[in-house]
Amino acid sequence: MSHITDFTSLSDLLHTSPLPSSSTANGENPGPSLNLAASNIQQENQQEQEEQVSNSTVELIKLQGSKIELIESRDSLVKQRSELNSQVEDLRLRLRMLKERQASLANEKRMNELLSENSSEYHRSINTNNQQQQDFILNILNVYPSSDWDKRLDQLRMFNPYLELESLDTSNYYDETNHMIRMVQFTVVSPLLFKIPLRLDIECARDSVVKIEVGKLPTPPMLTISLLSPSLANVLIKNYIPNNKINLIMYGVNSLSKLVHKRISTMYKLIRKFKDLINDRIILQDLLTEQECDDNLKLFAIMKSLDRVQFNINNQFKVIMTWKIVLRDTITATCESQINIYITDWQNQHNSKFKSADELFQKLIEKYGINNALEIVFKNICDYNIDAI
Repeated sequence: MSHITDFTSLSDLLHTSPLPSSSTANGENPGPSLNLAASNIQQENQQEQEEQVSNSTVELIKLQGSKIELIESRDSLVKQRSELNSQVEDLRLRLRMLKERQASLANEKRMNELLSENSSEYHRSINTNNQQQQDFILNILNVYPSSDWDKRLDQLRMFNPYLELESLDTSNYYDETNHMIRMVQFTVVSPLLFKIPLRLDIECARDSVVKIEVGKLPTPPMLTISLLSPSLANVLIKNYIPNNKINLIMYGVNSLSKLVHKRISTMYKLIRKFKDLINDRIILQDLLTEQECDDNLKLFAIMKSLDRVQFNINNQFKVIMTWKIVLRDTITATCESQINIYITDWQNQHNSKFKSADELFQKLIEKYGINNALEIVFKNICDYNIDAI
């Protein structure tokens, strides 16, 4: 009978003790051929793993290449869409110009007809005995708003000194009910702060504003207003513009412009005076140099939407002053400043010592002004030596 064991797997072969042989009996090392076989198998397994890793790497590179191609394709499609949008806008502009030209020709024809009818009426009425009295009443004693829009806009500038009006344009057209509408277009400008293109449709018979539209700019005008005063922007969008309240629109943005100018001036003085205490040094770095900023464009660009400043005092206290502009009264469109102060220790922990700091600050502002009030807070609450500045 044979003494050779039946091996069913490679594992059986490796873990089975070799049969004794003549060489074993003589004291020689057993099984060199089995060790060689195991080494070969291990090398083959390692090669297979390396091939798998190599195949995975190649597949990953292919996927990355496909991703790059898709990104390039997407960018190309976005560019094409932008070009198509530009073409569509050009076509819309041309269509609008053609419609306006057609409307202008129709209005001119209608005006000529009305002038002809008016001339006939005038000749019939001129024979009446009281013609001179009627002319005197109509031309001298009437209390209707002036039809001289240049004069009316000059008066508007007089009562809104922080605003300027640009690009004035007027024209007439007839609406669907055959009423003559006078269209007035202009841009309300607060230099270095905002621009608001407006279109007013005025019914000539009643001399009343029947529609107000806000024009488009690269930066939406209402977005700019919301950065300066969210409450005013909200009322403009939901109340004043839909309800054609042009007087409140003008007064509101003039009031806003006035307070923004005051905030910029006051906060710039505080930043210059306490520049060693300023926390936001990266944002305000152009304002913290030894020489004062004489570039109003740069100054307003940095400061116009800045409504908070943080002062770090003696590595012990953090003093945050906020200055928000809010709509105080929707009836008069009057804006007001809300100035507050918050004090914490260096770990942002509140202390009973700081509980009434804001209330004290409000009273100090009323009596001494913002700059002096802040100095008093620094000196008496934060133990900061103002004389050392």
